Amino acid sequence: MTMTLNGPGSEERAEPFAAAVSPKFIVSIHLAAGPQDRAELQVRDARTGRVLDREIAQQKGTAAFGSVTAAGDGRTFFVSVLNRMRCGGEIRRLKIDESGAIREFAPVTNGKVTRREILSLAVSSSGTRLAFVERPCIAGQRAPTFKNSKISVLSVATGERRDWVSAAELELSEPSWTADGRTIGFRTYKMPARRSARPHIELRALDTTAPGGDLLSASRVVMVPTAQWGDVNGMMLAPDGRTVLAVVAQSRFATAPSSMGTMAAYALIRATVGRSDAEVLKVWRTDQPVDGLLAVDRSGRHLLVRGPGRFERIDDGKVSELVEEPGKRTDVATW
Repeated sequence: MTMTLNGPGSEERAEPFAAAVSPKFIVSIHLAAGPQDRAELQVRDARTGRVLDREIAQQKGTAAFGSVTAAGDGRTFFVSVLNRMRCGGEIRRLKIDESGAIREFAPVTNGKVTRREILSLAVSSSGTRLAFVERPCIAGQRAPTFKNSKISVLSVATGERRDWVSAAELELSEPSWTADGRTIGFRTYKMPARRSARPHIELRALDTTAPGGDLLSASRVVMVPTAQWGDVNGMMLAPDGRTVLAVVAQSRFATAPSSMGTMAAYALIRATVGRSDAEVLKVWRTDQPVDGLLAVDRSGRHLLVRGPGRFERIDDGKVSELVEEPGKRTDVATW
């Protein structure tokens, strides 16, 4: 039986789950192609990519599904719904049955935000607490600054929230929960003062039992990628709290010979906190971008990656391509 203490900062002890079992369903977001189109949320077979059910945005153009995250049962998902013209949004809970049919798509208590945009979303394994990144915005567009962005933790049952705010000019992204439901890993990105310099990237960890307040004071640095990592396109803390997964470009882990012209090299790597070396899980040499790591299941053994012009799943090192529905462009996906 999963035991959870009330409140957004409480620690939970989640039931163990079968790490070798591959996720059965993927929930993906498809952006509206134009002002007269509607964004789509799709439930897909994780093995074949076949669409099993879908939810259509209620409004054309201005409404969008922003981020999606999966609870440990593989049947409960949480989705951020954005309204860019009004500068706000809400979080909804999506429940599907054994066949992949949608049975619930309802607002979460106290999951609405105003004058802010929900950029990233993560749920604890038990599905009881949400962590999400908020960035200030103004009607119709994003604010020109990352200052006062924050990470919020929300109790799904009670609606109680706790916020940690960043006063610095930092982009916050890729929140992820450790298996104990206590710690959130997240990435910070700071633009360099000089155009020729490299951005400063950190992977940090936030203990959610701490009081809300200043984000940087409440969190600690887990890893800072070295120059040998190259360009970091995605990075997150795995559920064990000790492993870091990242997608890097033009690094010592993967290079593209000059004879390949405009083609670049990307690598999916796995590193241990406190160590600079890493294991290479996958290499791409392509003229299309490999944008980043999308999702890691609770075992840490099944990954979703946005590959060059396609989505790929990696199961214990085995790579397979996900079939896209014709005419649809997947933006975000999880399992």
